Amino acid sequence: MDAFQHWLDCGMNERYPDREFTPTQLAECFIRLNRGISTIKLSWGDSQLASGLWYLYGSGSCYLSNISHLDQDGIVTEFFRSVPALYSDLFADRCTTFFSHLDSGPEPANPLNGPCYMLWDMDGGIDSFWHSGRREYVELSVRLLEDLSALTHPAIIESVVHGLGHMVDNYRGKCQPILERIMDRAQLPQELKDYAANAIHHYIQ
Repeated sequence: MDAFQHWLDCGMNERYPDREFTPTQLAECFIRLNRGISTIKLSWGDSQLASGLWYLYGSGSCYLSNISHLDQDGIVTEFFRSVPALYSDLFADRCTTFFSHLDSGPEPANPLNGPCYMLWDMDGGIDSFWHSGRREYVELSVRLLEDLSALTHPAIIESVVHGLGHMVDNYRGKCQPILERIMDRAQLPQELKDYAANAIHHYIQ
């Protein structure tokens, strides 16, 4: 079994691998996970994918917190470029129209709605990059959220609003315009427009 597959299998079972990974190697694993998710998702059920992503992306592993301390941003830039594939090839495919911030929706929640909604609020996960205060990592975070805001799936837009809502107090000039554009999108459910309006004032969960 190669190093990536070992890392992935351990992550999906919520445990640390038996070998050491440097922050750069961890970033490379995340890039491979994100870009390969359309195939990887076929090997796991939605519940296990959801719990595995909670572990890998969040405080269970703190992998992304470690990556956010890298001195050079080249591999981090590649990581950020890979994240849209996680949204388009997994979350858009499996998440339902369920508003996690309201705990209700026209469809029942899929297990993957949870990590999609909380991806930017996992304490020690991808949110570590903007918490670092490093200009280049803040820019990468905002740019990614802005790019994702152009997608149409309600669960993805909710994730974007959630992430921007946590950043807005510190980076209002960057985040508020994106939230305002979301509010103005005619085809979005009113629940998401209201959520974006609340996020501008940091009234989010």
